Amino acid sequence: MYNPDCFELHHTHCRNKRVAIAIKKNVERRRVPTSRNLRTLESHIRLTGNKNYKRKIQNIIEEVKSEMRN
Repeated sequence: MYNPDCFELHHTHCRNKRVAIAIKKNVERRRVPTSRNLRTLESHIRLTGNKNYKRKIQNIIEEVKSEMRN
């Protein structure tokens, strides 16, 4: 999957078609994902151009990383 605005910087690979479709729909609708998988969350960031949406997902990533440390 890729962001048509900039393929080189904004693309990601998915192992499962169902996950790819979920990411696509979430990014299009700017919906916060239910997944706490870091790879999936980072894929959301790569595919969007919206700064506010990126910030929301980045906050979730930071929460997950802090939970992993504890």
